[in-house]
Amino acid sequence: MYDSDWLRLPFSPLKPSPTRDNPNCAVWDGNSCQVEWNASTIEGHLVESLVEAMSPVFDYRWESFHETVNWEFVRTRFDHVQNSRWISSTSIVISVHSSRPLLIFLCGKMDGSGPCFVISIGKLLREFSISICANITWNLPKKSILCHFGGDRTELDGFRENEDNDKFETEVWRTFRIHGSSTKKTIRIFEGDEKKPLLSEHFKTWYKTGYMSLVLGGESRARVHDYQYILLKSENTVLSTSNFTSISEYFCIELFVGLCPDCRLDVVLVSDEKTIEIGSIDGNMNSTINKLLAWRSVKLNVSIAHPSSKDVRLELWTRLKNPNIEGRWAIDSLRRCEPAGKFGIVEKFMNILNCVQRICDQEV
Repeated sequence: MYDSDWLRLPFSPLKPSPTRDNPNCAVWDGNSCQVEWNASTIEGHLVESLVEAMSPVFDYRWESFHETVNWEFVRTRFDHVQNSRWISSTSIVISVHSSRPLLIFLCGKMDGSGPCFVISIGKLLREFSISICANITWNLPKKSILCHFGGDRTELDGFRENEDNDKFETEVWRTFRIHGSSTKKTIRIFEGDEKKPLLSEHFKTWYKTGYMSLVLGGESRARVHDYQYILLKSENTVLSTSNFTSISEYFCIELFVGLCPDCRLDVVLVSDEKTIEIGSIDGNMNSTINKLLAWRSVKLNVSIAHPSSKDVRLELWTRLKNPNIEGRWAIDSLRRCEPAGKFGIVEKFMNILNCVQRICDQEV
């Protein structure tokens, strides 16, 4: 499993998750969808990460994010998120692998004519900046962007290459969170899951945002964390899969969830004859990063005393420890896995084998 340092290391792409092409997939085995969600239970709960922002993704889902490569220009729409008990901000997560600073434009108009907030993400802190362009002239065929502010005009060089000694380290991905608050009139840049910003700027005037443009120079790549997931906001909501057959004496499931500190998620296996409790997942004080729900990986497994060939289904129940607060339960697709006990046996055998090969003196 990946950790928070994963995207700072050399990276070789693995097989992408198939759930991007099938958002109704509930359970998959790493190659194909095994079980789909009951459509009626996810109706109205499937959201976009550029609308309902989450913390960075540091797991296999990252592999299916669209990659924008060098000399490319991309423009997309995101929404200004406003949740009464959570955040009133624009939040974007992006992973960067670049030979020079990446330019991000947050604008209110689809054509990007301005006014826009312009964010530069570089290798060194001095290459980071947050500013405003009142008007922008785009000349993409000539790879030219002119920023007008009052009587001044500045050419932005996002398409150009720097000298070799100014380039990013090769084969290193870095992930950044961009938070813009309309109430505080501030934009902040965070790296990874850090809670202290690298850079923060306050503006006297706040401009409407809703469209994002990326400009990438030579040997540059970027991946916006743009994906769908399930977001539940009410207690005692039941998320259910379609029926499937499970005749194994073990049942193991891996989930990617984000829970508010006072939230709990109960996972059960249901048939016509009985209900088997697989486990519960509790939120805690580390469940958020600067008010964004943080993704976490949880593996649950259970032994089934008398497995049968009858149909079963998975149910996920939302619970609140404090009924007086507003809850949020973020859920992505589930993944079948080997039970922890089986992994333990394999791991111990491999340790013994390695120990024999090294002629270890101590017991494994």
